[in-house]
Amino acid sequence: MIRTGQSLLGNALQIARLGRGYRIGSELKPEEISIIDWFVDIPDAPFSIHNFVSKGMELSSKRPGEWFGPAATSRSIQSLIRGFKQCGIDDCQISVSSGDVYEEDVMKVFNESKDSRILLLLGVKLGINAVNEFYWNDIKRLLGSKFSVGIAGGRPSSSLYFIGYQGNELLYLDPHTAQPFLSPSHQERSFYDSCHSSNYGK
Repeated sequence: MIRTGQSLLGNALQIARLGRGYRIGSELKPEEISIIDWFVDIPDAPFSIHNFVSKGMELSSKRPGEWFGPAATSRSIQSLIRGFKQCGIDDCQISVSSGDVYEEDVMKVFNESKDSRILLLLGVKLGINAVNEFYWNDIKRLLGSKFSVGIAGGRPSSSLYFIGYQGNELLYLDPHTAQPFLSPSHQERSFYDSCHSSNYGK
């Protein structure tokens, strides 16, 4: 779930800083390199797995190696964004069980700046063993929204990042696909290319 949360946050940051229609080109922009560097698996990177785990311990009493659910991941994302204001997202509002967000909480952020960017993370259970078919059209509508950054979810031990849909099939990225650790360097294009996967499931 941590890796799924990192994927969702990375997508949100890319949209906030580079725009929704941004496509990787032959030349990497410094802005794109910065975003990727924030997620490198080293303690100094603001959105590294180390910092997600640290926030999970602090905010949700999750010890390293313990199952990290959507609520713990959302709390970690919120705290990490608030602690790294230069990321391009001004605030993160979460609802870990009801999906409710309160207008007064959102308006506080917009009163500081009408151009604020807020990431809303809504924790909603859509079924017990499978997604209830009652929600299918709403899920597709949500994934098709220009405001959506996707859905992080699944079941314990099988978290997926849903990024869109085609017909009646959802498209997802699977964070369980391991790859070798590459040390980031502005000279190592392969490291940055590895962060833009085209391998998705349906």
